[in-house]
Amino acid sequence: MCIRAAEIEDSITIAEILADGFHSNMGLYNWLYPVVRLGIYEDVKNRLISPTYRYICLVATNTNSLGGEYLLGTVEIAVKSPLFWEAEPHKPYVYISNLAVDRDYRRQGIAKKLLEVCEAKACQWGFREIYLHVLDNNQEARQLYLNLGYRLKQAESSWSWLWFKQPNRLLLCKSLSACSATDNSMSFS
Repeated sequence: MCIRAAEIEDSITIAEILADGFHSNMGLYNWLYPVVRLGIYEDVKNRLISPTYRYICLVATNTNSLGGEYLLGTVEIAVKSPLFWEAEPHKPYVYISNLAVDRDYRRQGIAKKLLEVCEAKACQWGFREIYLHVLDNNQEARQLYLNLGYRLKQAESSWSWLWFKQPNRLLLCKSLSACSATDNSMSFS
């Protein structure tokens, strides 16, 4: 397995992995699924075409017996500016989003490896904490994050649960105490 920066050509496969990981294509949602996947594709493609400073989309890849590469999973990491209502409005932070692994390759350590590379990148950028959100009902992801040292920072309820029965989002944080021991030879920008 190899972790590398995503390229524009990866946009379609990244969109498929994200759509499959975060959106249902069962029942009534089946007709909407292609539209959702197209929207994700356009978002990913636009971020890859015009990346902002301190943003990177990573992909986990493998090669098949014929030498062809295929994508196993993806994640995005970026430095975010805090919103005015947050506790420390002057302090930017590193945020992980869109972590997803192809359904056929889950539970093989791919998400863990992607997170480890994100943590190393955050250290390389000079940050000592990293944040992400997870849905309250996503037990497998929550367990992965807890096992890797992420801790609950804040539970965020929303009015959407009244209309769409959406679970609460949990903001998790990890202290990157091992930053001084990180491999600074990573070539991601």
